Amino acid sequence: MSLETLIERYRETLPQVMGPKSRFKLNFLAVVARLFGDDEALELEKRL
Repeated sequence: MSLETLIERYRETLPQVMGPKSRFKLNFLAVVARLFGDDEALELEKRL
């Protein structure tokens, strides 16, 4: 799965999140860091 697809899924799911959206975002960035590297996650954090 590409990073862009993951970002699309993140944005589609965001309105349905129960609990703190900040935690959801951090968990998503952790997945991105694991799959694509820390640098990619840091760049993505600025875009979200």
